[in-house]
Amino acid sequence: MKKLTYIILIFYVFNFSNLYSNDIRDFEIEGISIGDSLLNFVSKEYIDNQKPFIYPKSKKFKEYRVDIELLQYDMITASVKASDNKYIIYSMMADIFFRNNFDKCKTKKTQILKEIKSVIGEFEKEEDNRYKRSIDKSGNSYDESTTIYFKNGDNIRAICTNWSETMGNGDRLTIAINTEEFFNWMINEAY
Repeated sequence: MKKLTYIILIFYVFNFSNLYSNDIRDFEIEGISIGDSLLNFVSKEYIDNQKPFIYPKSKKFKEYRVDIELLQYDMITASVKASDNKYIIYSMMADIFFRNNFDKCKTKKTQILKEIKSVIGEFEKEEDNRYKRSIDKSGNSYDESTTIYFKNGDNIRAICTNWSETMGNGDRLTIAINTEEFFNWMINEAY
């Protein structure tokens, strides 16, 4: 199936050849899509030498940083099943860092969501959330997220993270593309 190209802001974040898509595998970020093998982008040696992120309560999936030349993002990670030697991608996240500029992050998030919705056609539902980051014991760091659900349960999330000054992290925008399987696991088993 051809990849779809989507123009998000002045960035070319996704690619499209059809006007609308309701299949999460049609979306790509920096040339990477759900269902691709991580081995198409990095070597097996690179994967073996990297320490993946392991979720605290379940080891079903591992998250790897994708170290390729990025044009639009500051960082990309991809999650694969821990037991899969083909390294098929079930979830990916792309981050743009904002140094202590949460308002700019929210503006960019709104613009990106508008562009995403203009190319996906119909979707099941849209959900907004605000929640505290548990890693910040002061309770002052939080996320503002919008999740767009496809009819099959797959989703695209846009998340602005506002880190408190005590954490020493810059604010960031994350675009996450998740299969239903990965998302349900993350919500119900990973933490």
